[in-house]
Order: sequence, then structure tokens, then C-alpha cells
Amino acid sequence: MTTNLDYTIRWFRDDDLGYYTKHLNNSLYTEYDEERFRWKFLGNPFKLDMVPIAMVEETKTGKLVGFNSFLPLELNTGSTHFPIVQGCDGYIEREHRRKGLFQRTIHFMTEYFSGGSPELLLGFNFVESLGAARKAGSISTESINRWFFKPGQVEGRLTGSIDIRQINVKRVHEVYQENSRGQVIHIHRTLEYLEWRFVDSPLRDHEMYEYSMGDTSGYIIISTVRDEKGRKELSIDDYFPPFPDADVFFMALNEILGKHQDVEVVEIYTMNNDVVDREVPRMGLEKDLEPRYTLIMKPINLELVEGKVLRDGVNISDIGAWHLTKSDIY
Repeated sequence: MTTNLDYTIRWFRDDDLGYYTKHLNNSLYTEYDEERFRWKFLGNPFKLDMVPIAMVEETKTGKLVGFNSFLPLELNTGSTHFPIVQGCDGYIEREHRRKGLFQRTIHFMTEYFSGGSPELLLGFNFVESLGAARKAGSISTESINRWFFKPGQVEGRLTGSIDIRQINVKRVHEVYQENSRGQVIHIHRTLEYLEWRFVDSPLRDHEMYEYSMGDTSGYIIISTVRDEKGRKELSIDDYFPPFPDADVFFMALNEILGKHQDVEVVEIYTMNNDVVDREVPRMGLEKDLEPRYTLIMKPINLELVEGKVLRDGVNISDIGAWHLTKSDIY
């Protein structure tokens, strides 16, 4: 029988880094190194006065057996913004699994922050980890789908005129500010955040575009990388505001693909049943057999009323009011 006394939960210390990167590379990543860690947790413009990674120790031996990470961010409701954390990289050694340790790390985190900030735990969970998140008090809301397709599958399908030009991160932030005052819930994109996420990131090089079509305008951020088969893959990493219809998105994508003639695969993430998600199957494209992620949330310092997460009268758990992109998932 396992008791609470068998394991101790504490916050990350500098000498935990070797254990942390080793087990992330053995489980979730192939190249998680100190540079990535420092960018993600120490360079983060929303960072806290400590590194919010809950480390799990076996009490009798003092050995580390796992961890769960919580990345500080801000959520924007269209009228205000407030601090949150996003659950990201977690791992429990095999012989210590099925003992409730993942749930304990969440309880440890929520108790530590209770009565202050951050106010909400957000997560993008694989299907197989949903059960543990629910046991820890999280509610699941909507699925996130991932699609892969070849450029030729969308090229020439849409007609119309759209203007698109490459821009820098400061212009991205200006476009964001022009479009972020409506009632749409999203990760808050300050200039510092955009610079950190897309300019300073050691993960990929990004290109930023502004598009306009009549009264409709916004930005799209893309990156390219070689996949495991050596094919050049173009990823839609971020865009704002949400597209009013799928035609605007695919016309902008066609223009961007015209600047990347050697791209063989396009990747896009959509929220289940959003305007792009509904249109993609009609174009004959196929998604992963299972949803890539499920969005979950757990109040830390917010109200939970009849299954709804409320903040100043805004229903944060109303998934129809959200805007999410690939870059929001850590």
C-alpha cells in the first residue's frame, strides 16, 4: 500500500536539471537540452520567482522518481488578462506509476498558489492521460485536431484576391492589438511574449505575414522543418484573429506556399468544429485518427459553478469563445 508519506513533492532545484532533461529525452523528446529549458522557464516573460516544476522524491531513498511542469502564461478574455499556468512536460518512472503521483503534483501546485496567482491551470492532454487529469479535478472541454496534407491538395481550389506581406514581430504585435479587444479567450500575446515565443525560440525559425482582404486582416506565423522522412514541412504555428471563414485562411496559405515551392507537407492544428476544422474534410483532407490533444482546465483561484469556470462573469470554460493555435501548446 502506498501512502502520502512514501513520496515527497517539492519544487525544482538547479541540481535537478540533469534528471529532468534525461527523462524528457527518454519519454517525450529527442533533443531537450539546457538551452531549451532556459528559454522555456527562465526566458519566459511571465516567469515566476521560482521554477514551477514539481519534483517527486521517494521518501525512504531520497531518489527522484518523476516530475510535472507548469509553464507561466497569461490568459486574455478580450476585456482583461490574468496569470495562469499550463501543464506541459510530465514524467513518472515506470515502477512508480499508478500510485496517484501525477495527481499529487497537481494538488501540490494548486495548494501552493491558493489564494494568490496564477488563477487557472490549463493543459493539452493526450487521450491516455485524461483520466489522471480528471481525477485531479480538471474538466475536459474540447479536442484539438492535427491535419497533414500536400500543398497541391489546396492550391487552386479557391479564387479571390488577398494581399499578403512579410512583417516583423513589432508589426505582428500591432496587428494583434488592433484585433484583440473582442470577446475571444486566448493566450495573451504581449510584445515580450511574441519576441520570446517566435524570435528567441531555439526550436524553429519563424516567418511572419500580414494579410488583408477587404475589411478582414490579421497575421499568420509559419515555420519550416525537415520531417523524419527528409521532406520539407510547413507548419501553421500561430494566427490572429480567428478566421471569419476558411476561404480566407486557405487563400492566405496559398500565397505563403507560393513563396515556399519546395514544401512537400503542410501541418495545421484546429480546434474541433472551428471554421477551418469544418472545412478541411470537405476538401478531401484527412486528420489524425485520434484527436491530438484535449483541452483541460482546473480552477486554482477561480470559481467553479455548475461545471463552469468563471472569471469576472466570463465563462472561461465556454470553448466556443476560445482561440487556440499550435503555438499555444507547450
